[in-house]
Amino acid sequence: MYKLQSSDKTNGHFVAALETNPEFLKELSSKWTPDMLRYFIFHEEVNEKQFKILGSTLSCGDNLGTPLLESEARFLWFVLCVNFAHYNKEIGLKISTPVHAKYLYDLCEGEYKNLDLENDHSEKKHREAYCRFLARHTCLYPEKNIYWEIPVSFYKNHCMVAGAWATFAIATIGDTKVKIPRSIFLKFFASSISEGKVVANDSKEIRLFFDESISEPVWDTLKYMGYNLHSKIIMHDGVDYYYDDNMDKGLCAHLLNKTAVLWQNEEEKVYWNEIQPNTYHYLRRDEEYVPTKPIGNIIYVYKN
Repeated sequence: MYKLQSSDKTNGHFVAALETNPEFLKELSSKWTPDMLRYFIFHEEVNEKQFKILGSTLSCGDNLGTPLLESEARFLWFVLCVNFAHYNKEIGLKISTPVHAKYLYDLCEGEYKNLDLENDHSEKKHREAYCRFLARHTCLYPEKNIYWEIPVSFYKNHCMVAGAWATFAIATIGDTKVKIPRSIFLKFFASSISEGKVVANDSKEIRLFFDESISEPVWDTLKYMGYNLHSKIIMHDGVDYYYDDNMDKGLCAHLLNKTAVLWQNEEEKVYWNEIQPNTYHYLRRDEEYVPTKPIGNIIYVYKN
């Protein structure tokens, strides 16, 4: 049996129950496989009943027909704790992919409550609010940029980011809305931070301090929101690449002459769909993805 822990949540009661009920242990060991565990933890709703079943199965992972490594059991226990906390509305994100899970696991060193983004503290009496704006991150197309809500505390003569309540900002792309921890969103204010805080005369000045020219925290934000690198588009001469937010709703490419090529192999071709002569759309129109602006002749596509 494995002893598992993330923050203050342990599997001790599951282990004790299995040790006193060998029939239940035998049932779980014969019914479950590591692949089934991964699927249910990442993709199914983790309500209280599911948490008990999945937690018990992780606890006896070494007894499965195909044993689950202890290192993966610890990793999946972390994901299970996060998704159970999400179901209970304690955390504002759900983990649905292993890549997303690995990023978050490393970020908080396996302690899921370090991802605890707290409530919005709206009942506090002193004045707190969000500075809301659509960013113009230079590495993203304007149509696929991030709408930010940055927590700000107002005082008599100034306002401040990263006061006691500013544990998270809120980032929105399309229908995806996620609370982003201080460790990430403060990177956009790196050049304006003094003693861990950003102090300004008003919220408009806070907006000016937000650095839209840096890329690294944008990638961190996308990963935290569950976007993973899906593909890389190698740009070709004679092709106009653009993002259409009106009729075609997505990344498009138009061949400017007869010698222009859009792909060099079948692997690249499969992603492009012709929407009119010499004009192509990347992926399906109903797929949610975020393409970057060209970076070194490559467009990177992040997909949720």
